[in-house]
Amino acid sequence: MKLIRYTSFSIIFCLLTMVAAADSNRKDKITFSDHVTVSGTQLEPGDYIVQWNGSGPGIQIKFLHDRKEVISITGNVIEQKNLRDSFTTRRGENDSRVLTKIDFSDVSLVLTSGETSSSQ
Repeated sequence: MKLIRYTSFSIIFCLLTMVAAADSNRKDKITFSDHVTVSGTQLEPGDYIVQWNGSGPGIQIKFLHDRKEVISITGNVIEQKNLRDSFTTRRGENDSRVLTKIDFSDVSLVLTSGETSSSQ
């Protein structure tokens, strides 16, 4: 009887651990109506999936368009409540719009000019 109880607890613990690990891979959707530049890579207008894993500084943030990774950039992930989904840009060279921050309902992604990789 004790063996069955311990086995049941072990299985439940493993399942909860797997669910927590899966939840650490996060993603959300963002739509750009105009061209936006991310670390030197120009993103076309359209829908993008933004993926990240974890929170804090030095987190890889990936932008996917039509299920293909466009760019991966290092950023800071800050767990916080935001009133609405939005993004912030600054004016770059040739009047380009450089993406600096994305706010989703429960997290802010601050893009840094660190390590990047693009697949175009």
